[in-house]
Amino acid sequence: MVIDCTVIRVTNAIDGDSFRADVIQNNETYKDVGIRVRGIDCPEMRGKCDYESKLARKAAKFTADILKKSEVIGLNVVDVDAYDRLLCDAM
Repeated sequence: MVIDCTVIRVTNAIDGDSFRADVIQNNETYKDVGIRVRGIDCPEMRGKCDYESKLARKAAKFTADILKKSEVIGLNVVDVDAYDRLLCDAM
């Protein structure tokens, strides 16, 4: 699998399946890019009930912890979603 771009700095873990980051692709740096991890579906922060929102916060913390521990995050860009985030496989 070809890595299309590499995360150089995570700026925000939005929820359990999306985050914002500075990335580098073909020696070009792009700041604060929205990224959605393909194949992951987590509860939404603005959930339909308090329980869903609580689960969403836990998922976001889990994602933030994983991203902080990662030495290198490679992204294979698959598409752009309806919110203009890169839809990616993360490696």
